[in-house]
Amino acid sequence: LFLNPGSEETEVWRELAETGSFSSETLQGIRVPLSYAVHPSWVARLEDSAAKQNTWLHDLLLAVAYAEAGEVQRPQQLLQRSLLASSGQRSPVAARCLAVLSADVETAWSYMTMAWELALEPAPAKESAEVTARLRRNVLGE
Repeated sequence: LFLNPGSEETEVWRELAETGSFSSETLQGIRVPLSYAVHPSWVARLEDSAAKQNTWLHDLLLAVAYAEAGEVQRPQQLLQRSLLASSGQRSPVAARCLAVLSADVETAWSYMTMAWELALEPAPAKESAEVTARLRRNVLGE
């Protein structure tokens, strides 16, 4: 099922495959997934899991998958909801994706500013210094 089963990059997907959801440790311990899956089989798993217990991470991952499929409105709604979630992390990636999906420059700039501010926040427990640095470089590079 996984090319590199013990890697950080596949951790959220392994957890979803094994448990059908994401643990509170994962939801509180990360703010960005290190990989994305847009294949219909993974999207279906995410949708099934979200129907049982939706989280900010479900919203983020589904939004990316739907955007990759060419959608705009549904990903925007999911990304906004992920940023408003009362539990879990506010992901700089969600704000960055909203900037990319925005139709006007002012809105896009507002979301990119938010992405940078979120990227500068202290890293959650499971985020390594390398991931934090890479996240900040990626947001700044936009």
